[in-house]
Amino acid sequence: MGDIPSEIERLIVREVRTLSPRQRAWFLAHRVSPPRLVSVANGIDSNASRDLWLVTDHTGDQDASSRVVFDAEANGFGVAMDFVEGPALLFLMSGGLAEALEAM
Repeated sequence: MGDIPSEIERLIVREVRTLSPRQRAWFLAHRVSPPRLVSVANGIDSNASRDLWLVTDHTGDQDASSRVVFDAEANGFGVAMDFVEGPALLFLMSGGLAEALEAM
């Protein structure tokens, strides 16, 4: 994968058409464009972290407790859960954008 943000954008354009109207509206309102790198923890008891691409973020309106991320190595979307302190925790890599939104 060369230009990762551009590849993520191409995947989003393809997959956003498959979302339900409710999912599409929420996703478009919370979308990060272009995606940006964030560090997330690999596990609750682990100090290890990894860099993923942030695809949705909080806007102050109908925010979720988690955010959609993209893993370039796995070439798929997933969900990172937010915590009050420390980095977000990666808890699911689902593959597709719709599956990641459903997992939220």
